[in-house]
This record gives sequence, structure tokens and C-alpha cells, in this order.
Amino acid sequence: MKNRFTVTGPSVLFVCILLSACNLSDGVESRNDFPDTMTKVQQELANKGYKVTRIQALDQGLGKAGYTIDRYRIIFFGNPLDFDIVQQRYPQFTVFLPLSITVYEDEDKIYLQGMPFNMLKKAARDREYLAMVSRWQSDVDKVIRKATRPIP
Repeated sequence: MKNRFTVTGPSVLFVCILLSACNLSDGVESRNDFPDTMTKVQQELANKGYKVTRIQALDQGLGKAGYTIDRYRIIFFGNPLDFDIVQQRYPQFTVFLPLSITVYEDEDKIYLQGMPFNMLKKAARDREYLAMVSRWQSDVDKVIRKATRPIP
């Protein structure tokens, strides 16, 4: 049986290009260090019912290619029921799955950035799909807010 959560190379490349189109300087600053921020994001996603499917370490891959950048991770996640709905009813949008949150370091500060949900909303032609994307955006916003709070 094929794993429906597998992220293929072209999908990762597309998501990376999509995320690079975002102005990452507008990311939300975390008040925690990098490992704590990564852990908190994953905990908050699980609390919302999402499953982390993969963590892509872009800095490591780029480092092997000779580039030097600060820590940069993309956390891919989703809800299997949502994946099934999109695959069955809105297959043109499967390219945007799994969902993602980027955690990166810039000048000794840690930032989080969600994916560009507004773009997905603009493409929505159906109330059910729009409601699902709105829920995703709300959940991601809440996860990011909670993950950036200082850990006591």
C-alpha cells in the first residue's frame, strides 16, 4: 500500500519555491531557542489533531551543496481526513499538501512562517474548500502564536 503522506521531490521543490515567494522577513519571532521552538510547533500541531509527516532540513541540504545558511526547517503536516477530502473532491489542490510551517534562524533570532493561505483562499470556488482552508489558516496561526510564547 502506498503511503499517502509521502512527499515527492517535485512537491518539496514546489513548496520551497512557493515559500520562497513569501516575504520571510515578516515571520513571527519566537521567544524560545530553535530546538524548543521546533518541539513546541510539533506539540501544538498534535494538539490540533495534525500529524507531522516530514521535517525538511533545508540548511543541511544546501550545506552539502556548498552554501552556508542559518538553521532552516520546514515542518510538513496534515490531517488524513482533510487529505482524503482534497484528493477526492479537489484534486487540483493536492499540490498544496501536506501543509507546512517554516522555522528558521536569522541573525540569532528564531522565526516561524506559515504557508500563504490567502493564495489558496483566492483559488477557492467552493464553500466547503474555503471553510477547510480557513480552518487550516486559523489552526496554523494559533500554533505559531503558542509556539512563539516563552516556555516557562
